[in-house]
Amino acid sequence: MSTVTIYGPAPSTYVRSARIFCEEKGVAYDLNQEIDREGAEYNALHPFGRIPAFRHGDFTLHETDAIGRYIDRVFDGPALQPSDPKNLALMDKWLTAITDYFYQVAVREIIWQRFLVPMQGGQPDEEMIAAAIPKLDHQLGVIAGDIGDSYLAGDAPSLADWVLVPIVTYLKGCPEGEGAIARQPAVGAWFGKLAARDSFAATMPPMPKAAE
Repeated sequence: MSTVTIYGPAPSTYVRSARIFCEEKGVAYDLNQEIDREGAEYNALHPFGRIPAFRHGDFTLHETDAIGRYIDRVFDGPALQPSDPKNLALMDKWLTAITDYFYQVAVREIIWQRFLVPMQGGQPDEEMIAAAIPKLDHQLGVIAGDIGDSYLAGDAPSLADWVLVPIVTYLKGCPEGEGAIARQPAVGAWFGKLAARDSFAATMPPMPKAAE
């Protein structure tokens, strides 16, 4: 089959998820981090200018969930989606919930403030972070309830787990996230199982130091 290329910087949680999909499936891929997201070439790959974008031969695709489903359908290897309809529905539920709810709180209100704002020369918005902690506690509690002693959608990792785990990786790197995860042992155990897999190590970006 034609070479697969994933476009976007390695530290991006969504780019990492797309890479994990390939790693888990055993798909060889190139990572192109040298992209101009405002340029015409990239606009042809992703008309909304976001990341990641994906190419397989002459076929291009954007949106992480769609990329994951395509990889699972086209390539041989371990399934990335449950076969049971109820577990598949749980996976779909969590893919939506992570994007619509969890990403906003975890990334935009905590991780961005602790990591990205200081890297850009600013000061974290401590009021925003403090207000986000109860929301994060609630969301991690809901996640823990679905995980139990397994995964988000059954007894094997699915696309939903691989979209969530890069975000949780950054959460564990800042004090508010680490504390919230410690209050949900099921989430910590879930993270430990995923972090032990080869795909996790193969896609691990350099971790910045969180500002305190």
